[in-house]
Order: sequence, then C-alpha cells, then structure tokens
Amino acid sequence: MACRRRTRIIATALAAAALLGGAGAIPATAEATRSNRVLVVLVDFQDKQHIDPGTVKSDFAQRIFAPQDSVHAYYSKVSGGRLHHVPALQEKAIGPLTVPLKASACEPGAIRVETQELLKAKGLDQGEDYDRLALVLPGVACRWSGLAAVPGAVSWFNSPKGSTRLGVAVHEFGHNLGHPHQNRLACDVGELTRCRPAGGSRSTPMGGGGPMVGLSAPELAHSGWLAPAEHQRVTASGTFCLESLYGGRGGIRALEVPLGPDRLLLEYRRPGEGLDASLDGVNIYRIPGGQYRKAVQVSSADTKSPARLTDTASGLTVAVTSTGTDRATVQITLDGKPPTASTATPSTDPVQVVPGPAPTDGGTVPPDHEEPADTDAPETPTSPSAATTTPTADSRLAATGADDHTGTLIIAGGSVLLMGALLAAGAGRRSRR
Repeated sequence: MACRRRTRIIATALAAAALLGGAGAIPATAEATRSNRVLVVLVDFQDKQHIDPGTVKSDFAQRIFAPQDSVHAYYSKVSGGRLHHVPALQEKAIGPLTVPLKASACEPGAIRVETQELLKAKGLDQGEDYDRLALVLPGVACRWSGLAAVPGAVSWFNSPKGSTRLGVAVHEFGHNLGHPHQNRLACDVGELTRCRPAGGSRSTPMGGGGPMVGLSAPELAHSGWLAPAEHQRVTASGTFCLESLYGGRGGIRALEVPLGPDRLLLEYRRPGEGLDASLDGVNIYRIPGGQYRKAVQVSSADTKSPARLTDTASGLTVAVTSTGTDRATVQITLDGKPPTASTATPSTDPVQVVPGPAPTDGGTVPPDHEEPADTDAPETPTSPSAATTTPTADSRLAATGADDHTGTLIIAGGSVLLMGALLAAGAGRRSRR
C-alpha cells in the first residue's frame, strides 16, 4: 500500500503544479507534440533503376504513414501522442530521381548529396519543405538493408524487392531520433561487476526486439517522453511499485537508482496498448554517466530466476519481490541499508528530462562518433555476422543486415567499447577490494 499511496501523492502534486503553470500533463498537450515531415524519394542510378516505381511508392507510403502498422502509428503510440510522422508533400513519395552514380558502388553519402541537389533544383529545401529524408534505393552494392544518421534527418533503404519490413523502417527512424543500438550484459550470480556481453536487447526495436515491442524506458527518457510523475529517482532504501511501461495506468513507469557516477533504470514490461506481447517482467538498464542514450540492459546470467542484481562494493541490491497484471514491486537497498519501518513510504524525487534538439541533416561528424550496427529489428533471433562496411562522409551512421536473415553488422565499436569500459570498471573494483 505504501507505494500506491506515494504514487497518488506524486500525481496530486503534479496536477496542482500543472494548474499553476508548472509540469506538463499526460496525454501530451498540443504544445508538447511535434510532427516530422518526411519526404520519401525513390532514387535511380546510371546502371540500375526501380522496376515498378508506382508499387514501390505505394508500399513505402503505407509503411511510413498509414494509420496502423506504420512508422507513424508506432511512434505516435510509444511517445504518448507527442510525435507524428506525416508526408512532407501531398504526393507521399516522389521520384524516381536519377543520380549520376552507379549502384555497383556503395556511396550513401554521395547518394544523399546528389539527391538533395536534385531536390533543390525542384525547389524543395530541407527545413523549409521537409524535415526528414527517406531515400529508397533499387538495390545497391552495400551490405545493409537500412542505414540512418544517429541522430539526424536522413535514412537509406536498400530495397531490391521494392519494399521494406516494418521493423526496418521503425529501427531506422529510431536512429534518426537519436537512439543507437541497445545491447545487453549478462551478470554472473547477478553481480554487476561480473558481467559479459550477451548480444542485443530484445526489449526494444533498437536492439533486435522488432516492431511489436515498445521503446525501452531509457529511450523514452532520452526523448523526453516520460512525465516527472512517471520517472522517479530513488533517494532511500525501500519497496517501490512499478506500473507496466505501456499499460496505460498512472504511476511510476521508470524508477532510477543511483550507482556511483552511473545509474540503474528499472521498467516493468507487460503486454499493453498493443505493444510488448512477448515481454513479461522487470528489466534493468545501466545508464553510464547518466546518459540515457548509452543505456545497456543488464540481467542475471540465469534469466529464469527472479530478477536480482547486486553491487557488493556500493551495497546496492535490486530485487523483484512480486509481479502482477499491471504492477511489479521491487525492493531497493542503498549503501547496504535495508528498508526499515521508518522507510515504509518509499522516498523518491521526480526526474525531469528535457531532450536536446536533434541535428537537421545527415552531415559529417568525427569518425569516433560512429555507431555500431545491429539487426534491423528482426522478427526472429539471428546469429551474428562478421560483415563490415566502409565508412562514408556520413560517418555517424548505423547500418543493418543485408537481408531479413543477416545478423549484427559492425561499422565501428561504440557500444562494444562502452561495454568493455563497464566490464573493465568492474574488474578494477574487484582488484581494489
């Protein structure tokens, strides 16, 4: 009952603040919503053209803008109505436009530049006439099915069959919003200093979960799609309630736990609002330096056991004590001090995250900001691939498998280096002990 009472107190306080011009409310108000005007362009090459442009236009218009089973429908749902993807022109897809390049080369940066020059000649300028550019290619010699700036305004779809899967489209547009690939660590005996890489997270389409699961809580936080009443930070040991992330009820949807310079972020995933049919349980993410976009999911190596993670050095313990249809309870111990009668009412502070503006183009950035690539939201698990691709002028890009069955494709080791740093930090702490 304590966590329920706390939830009501927080909700009442936030409602009062809203009446006084303070925190915003859910669902999103008109001022809190925005629309990405997407320009879909079919691109032809000197040595290869789209066979049936009309069918390709229809397929991509449906995949991106349709009221259901589309990029627009997905992000409208996970954002709580805050984000919409709409056609930039009455004609939802245009082209083909022929660029002076060959499909036998793999030059996504040059394709973008040449296409935008042709669009300018037609009086279409980025920022004035469109916000996002989706380039549909008839099959080029690149070993990816999709590519996107992270974050940015350009995505590429390598579509020799003239179509794409919903998972690919959702994944690439997620990159444009600033979400890199999300990976997972498996921790022996649930100890946070004894973790190893375990592939992509299946709790988000940005890690390989597919378009039937929602974004993870760190991704919602990164985009600013959690209200302060829904995103709380633990300040003392206690037992806390977590509402289902997409269950449609009020209360805490994301619970943040301090961990030295890092944080842990907890969510409860249950089928709800047409999402997460394959998920059931509490997920925990490590947030390096408080940067939500760099979140890595962490779990016990034995995923069949109840969720329990510990950090012996700091005296932190996170244990799931119960789960239900809409709510889970977790017990948090900070600094080795277990909950007592005096902490019957959980102690939390609301977290307000203001997302920064995303770049408006897919321009050049330093190579050390390249992102690793993962499967583009495969509907079924796939095995890793050792394939690589050549960096282009658009160097902060994330690529995907060459077809529906290709696994991980690495452009650069951003998240791999991140996980290596986390593991090294754990090893250093064990050494000091």
